[in-house]
Amino acid sequence: MRRAQHSGGRLAIFFTDLDNFKLVNETLGHQAGDELLTQAANRICHAVRASDRVVRLGSDEFTVVLEHIGSNRDIARVADSIIQILSELFTLTAGAVNWVSASIGISVYPNDGHDADALLKHADVAMYAAKTEGKARHHFYHPKHSDAILLRLSKERAIRHAMDSDEFVIHYQPRVATFTGYFCSL
Repeated sequence: MRRAQHSGGRLAIFFTDLDNFKLVNETLGHQAGDELLTQAANRICHAVRASDRVVRLGSDEFTVVLEHIGSNRDIARVADSIIQILSELFTLTAGAVNWVSASIGISVYPNDGHDADALLKHADVAMYAAKTEGKARHHFYHPKHSDAILLRLSKERAIRHAMDSDEFVIHYQPRVATFTGYFCSL
């Protein structure tokens, strides 16, 4: 970030999550999951320039830092390349896996934040937006994504509170046969 700030340039942060990775661990075991993560990391490294950084944050999440970037179109091309290469068949000791893909959230310095925490948080929010839209895609951060997540969390909190406080009321709607007018069921 200091280099980008000093040169007046931009950098992009990718928050990459492997779609359906949990299925690998559940069906083929954790050893197969570890093997897939190693292959995924190698594929991501080959999809970016040697000067770019690839870091595994934990579980099935990777962060990519692209320095000296041009337009958003250039950034999107790199993201699409990563998505494509991670969608290809993984050959594991336990068997071949072709149901893994990647969702990528992208934040760009300085537009989406001026420190690492903000950029990583915004890339994470954008990644959830990509997953919401159907997985195996990338999404650039937009403030409306943060608002949507906060609204969803607020609704979840309200539902939990209503459940804990026994505030739900059940109403039964009878079903009536159209031709006879008699009740069929509740």
